[in-house]
Amino acid sequence: MSGTTTTYEPMFREVPKMMYKLLNADTEWKQESDSNMVFTVKRSLDDANCITYFSAVRIGNELVSGQNYTAVAGSTVITLKNEYLKTFAPGEYTIEIEFVDGKVTAEFRIVEAEKTATLTPTEALTPTVTPTPTEAPTPTVSPTPTAIVTPEPSPTPVPEEHSAKTGDTSNLWLWAILAIIAAGTLGGVVAEKRTRRANGR
Repeated sequence: MSGTTTTYEPMFREVPKMMYKLLNADTEWKQESDSNMVFTVKRSLDDANCITYFSAVRIGNELVSGQNYTAVAGSTVITLKNEYLKTFAPGEYTIEIEFVDGKVTAEFRIVEAEKTATLTPTEALTPTVTPTPTEAPTPTVSPTPTAIVTPEPSPTPVPEEHSAKTGDTSNLWLWAILAIIAAGTLGGVVAEKRTRRANGR
């Protein structure tokens, strides 16, 4: 009896590799911003239940508290709250979104807020008033009174009485000359007095 030999070849079916992929993510956040940062992760297998595989979020290898983010379905959407982001200093950071059977990582950056220049109002300048110099009053110079010296009249010499000699006229000429000199002196004194009095008015 001849026998029949049947050979069975094992049939191997390649099982698709499960992986997580970052669909979209915010890569930059500016300080003092009121917006959040959103990261969406897709699961290659059974994506409809992706959220059920989610386990944690880490930033810089530090576990992030559940109060600082939200995780919702649709693949898996992780939202970092802006109140939490405000605690970060400017710089580069790495976020890890962990699942029970894998994880995905992404880089993001915190940007320093733009500094708004504060303009200090210019103080109003008080004009400096330069006082006008007051002209010094011109002193009135009172004329110094000139002392009027009244010359005493020269005494007329009284000639000695001599017996007139007949034909001697020398004494007559002497008396005439003296009379002229005395008259001129008195006239000059009187004129000077009048001039000084006129100037003193």
